Amino acid sequence: MTALSPPPRHDFFQTPSSLTVSLYVKGYAGTPVSVCYHTHHIDVSLPAIPGSEAREFSLGPLAGAIIPGECSERVLSTKIELRLLKDQPGITWPALFATSPVDPSAARAYTSPPPAPPVSLPSPLTARTRPEAKPKKNWDAVLSELDDEREPAGDAGGDAALQKLFAGIYANADADTRRAMIKSFTESGGTALSTDWSSVGKGE
Repeated sequence: MTALSPPPRHDFFQTPSSLTVSLYVKGYAGTPVSVCYHTHHIDVSLPAIPGSEAREFSLGPLAGAIIPGECSERVLSTKIELRLLKDQPGITWPALFATSPVDPSAARAYTSPPPAPPVSLPSPLTARTRPEAKPKKNWDAVLSELDDEREPAGDAGGDAALQKLFAGIYANADADTRRAMIKSFTESGGTALSTDWSSVGKGE
């Protein structure tokens, strides 16, 4: 039995259904070569040519299974090209050769599991720690109600003058002062008026 030679320099590329392996040997164009395809390896026999002796070598074990009857080769002047049909289309081989003996039943070990469908879930942090939002008071509505309760401008007496004074203070006040005035007036039933929001805003 002839001792097998090491495989020549080679590389490969693949598609979802096949691989193309290039064996870089020169001078065999027009010379019959023997290529025997097996499920997980390939045997190649090259005849003697001027400047090169006959040799045999094996490629394998392959990283995946091929269909021997559907494989073919092309002998060119600078290389021999092998076209290998994958037994399981769509599987990307991580390399041409396996790093350990291949069990034919384990060919699918090289497939990537399909990605799980995206699931939209609420953030646990948001769901557990987000404080419940308190309803905001509509100060514009309160102000509108306050305006409705004012006495007509033509009324005589101290109330009209007082209302005018309060209106002037409110018109020139900042946002916190206005909130304090409205809150203290409405919650006291018109008996108290405060401009200090830091005190009024703490509670009723």
